[in-house]
Amino acid sequence: MIIQSSQPSRPLGRSPLQTPLICLGLAALVFAVFGQTLGFEFTNYDDNKIVFENPHVRCGLNFENMYWALVAGTGSYKADIDYWRPLSLISHLADIQCFGIYAGWHHAVSVLFHAVSSVLLFLVLSSMTGAVWRSAMVAALFAIHPLHVESVAWIAERKDVLSGLFFILTLGAYTRYARRPSRPFPMASYLLVLFCSALAMMSKPMVVTMPCLLLLLDYWPLERTEKASWLRLIIEKVPLLIMSLGVAWVTTHAAGGVNSQLMELITLPWRLGMAVVAYATYLKQMLWPFALGALYPHPANALPIWSIWVSLATILFISMMVFWQRKRRYLCVGWLWYLGMLVPVIGIVQSGGQAHADRYTYLPLIGVFIMIVWTLEEWSEKSPQRRLFLAYASVAVVMIFTLLAARQTKVWRNSIFLWSHSLACGVESSLIHNNLGEALIASGKTEEGTPHILRALEINPNDSDAHSNLGEVFLMQGHIDQAIDEFHKGLAVDHVNTITLNALGEALMMQGKSEEATSEFREAIRLNPYHMKAIINLGDALFKLGDQSHATESFRKAITLDPANAAVIEQKWGRLLYQDGKRQDGISKLEHAYLLHPEKLGVVNDLSWMLATVPEESLRNGPRSLELALAVDRESGGKDPFFLDTLAAAYAENRNFKQALRTSRHALKLAESSENKELVKSLREEISLYEVGKPVRNPQ
Repeated sequence: MIIQSSQPSRPLGRSPLQTPLICLGLAALVFAVFGQTLGFEFTNYDDNKIVFENPHVRCGLNFENMYWALVAGTGSYKADIDYWRPLSLISHLADIQCFGIYAGWHHAVSVLFHAVSSVLLFLVLSSMTGAVWRSAMVAALFAIHPLHVESVAWIAERKDVLSGLFFILTLGAYTRYARRPSRPFPMASYLLVLFCSALAMMSKPMVVTMPCLLLLLDYWPLERTEKASWLRLIIEKVPLLIMSLGVAWVTTHAAGGVNSQLMELITLPWRLGMAVVAYATYLKQMLWPFALGALYPHPANALPIWSIWVSLATILFISMMVFWQRKRRYLCVGWLWYLGMLVPVIGIVQSGGQAHADRYTYLPLIGVFIMIVWTLEEWSEKSPQRRLFLAYASVAVVMIFTLLAARQTKVWRNSIFLWSHSLACGVESSLIHNNLGEALIASGKTEEGTPHILRALEINPNDSDAHSNLGEVFLMQGHIDQAIDEFHKGLAVDHVNTITLNALGEALMMQGKSEEATSEFREAIRLNPYHMKAIINLGDALFKLGDQSHATESFRKAITLDPANAAVIEQKWGRLLYQDGKRQDGISKLEHAYLLHPEKLGVVNDLSWMLATVPEESLRNGPRSLELALAVDRESGGKDPFFLDTLAAAYAENRNFKQALRTSRHALKLAESSENKELVKSLREEISLYEVGKPVRNPQ
């Protein structure tokens, strides 16, 4: 039949185990592809801003952070997040509360949501249409299509899988409501639809097209248009429409909702052309999911006119075919599902620098999957040979997509793999080069990372983040004046970049300009009252200016705002006390920090250094220092020159000068390769002590 009945019944002979087995198979497919993410890391692509460096999220669930999640992206909290999505933020808070800062479990939650959504999609579609195997195939494509990897494997994109879950629950609730008894208006069923819709929109506002989609479902497969007028069905959606308009208004007025700079830079004709190309591009990627990158920037040069015409011709051709075959209602519904759900993110209203993105296809492609699967099923009904061919072809397609999705998922294992793959796909942008350079530098590969930062600035000389990262490289190399120059260049482009303001303050501190640094830290805190690094650095600067009472106040504020990071804060505080001559107090702070988080290698290293080198014999503890230093060396893999420096000092305190020399010389090679002049100088001085059998005594 062309039109499925809205009151399906179970065919005779169907096994009662069929549905549970299909559900288990879908879940197995999801975990076969995405289970590997449990060993993946966070990336520097928004995972840092939203999760592990976000002071609100890092503290987990509490009333203050719950309130913040509900209002972030609105009013005075507009700049805290790119747009309003409270439920997604609450899910991150819950992850931190349950698992801490361990990326594997955060990935596991996203995978679980996606698995549940895949199973629910099958159950809801089969309930609406009565077509079990067609629904199973659509759900399988949704579960393992390579275009959906970004939504599942990217922790910061939790909003996709969460909104997808509540979106599908909304479809299920609406199906239940549409098949209500004959009584006039089942309030409970309707309220459930509103509730699930609200949760979906609170997860990601892209689903604001929900009222229109539910109207499509009234046409097929629910066939409510046969029993009620269009006017009544539209009026029925008014509460949903009001909710959607409210969410759309909040989103477009958020800090990252509509990028006015980009809207001015990228003209309307360009945006319209790119929208047409994006529609066609997603269809091409659906059929040929190769060279999928994390970012697809707008073309540097003019958009080829032929690509617009080819894309427009493709869309018009499919639309004409759908109209021609309008009696096959699933074609019309599937096509409008795809076109309509992409409207909020197709690029006419520009929110980011991307021309299109894999994650935007997460829910819209369900419509195209329905078109393809239902069409092929109808084609196969004409002969047993076709049905057999279609069965084998379906299995082959699922297997191929499973393998491709598993390979694409590996790309997200860490930031270096992610951005290296994006470059390998032939995509170049300042963001890609900057993030790759940043990741390489963070992993200790400064020589490999710096050219990417420089390339980012070649592509976009006004990339403030790249200027900031280049400044950080200069700081590591001891070129403080050049670093300050880069920070000023970055701030000239983006004067409210709190990361750069803080970095500039740190550079000024290195020059001994604590008073000037204080003003930079205060400005960063004014712009972002939760900027933890700036708050801690302000305490450092005030301490060095002799204002110990306000310094203490700053450190205590930092611990109050971010108790999860208390160990690092007390580490900084302890070092300042130690350097100020209050060595016993400083060591006590480090001991307390160690008790809070013995896994923090920086804390353990500092404590070991103090116990090995403190001038007062009564405070030194050589055996314990060596024990701690060996543990740090073991955990870090023996490749960090700072940790090796401490280990050498611990060996010397225990009178093992031969091992101290071997270790410090290895540290010296590593420091020279990273061009850390200050550490190189310090290591050479310490080596001269070890050569004459003297341990290090460090009063500072």
